Amino acid sequence: MRNKLRNLLAMAAVAAATGATVLTGATGASAAAQDWAGCPDGNVCIYAEGRYSNIGAGDITNKYFRYGTYNLSNQVNQHWVLNNQTAPFEDAYVKLCTGYNGTGDCSKVLGPGYGEYLNLTPINSIVLYR
Repeated sequence: MRNKLRNLLAMAAVAAATGATVLTGATGASAAAQDWAGCPDGNVCIYAEGRYSNIGAGDITNKYFRYGTYNLSNQVNQHWVLNNQTAPFEDAYVKLCTGYNGTGDCSKVLGPGYGEYLNLTPINSIVLYR
């Protein structure tokens, strides 16, 4: 799993260098019930600003487990956001919203087992839902 994440991060670095949007993920049976870059199974994790490669549990600044709406504070610039809600949460999503309390533009959605390196400056809340 660690080598798989390194490969995904390496591909993400190449894509970022070319200006592409990157969607990484751990799917299938191998993603079930496992930590992913230190993010516990069933959680959505936000990592420290600017930590692009070799992210781990010590880089997590925010961790969410329960469905609901969460307001963000002091989350600006580029961050990894990983949705490690896998089995039995395989239909669990996280949407990122520009307004507080899950309002505004909430069109950015990460499915279970996916992560993306995102600019969180315009994001003021996230919603975990099924």
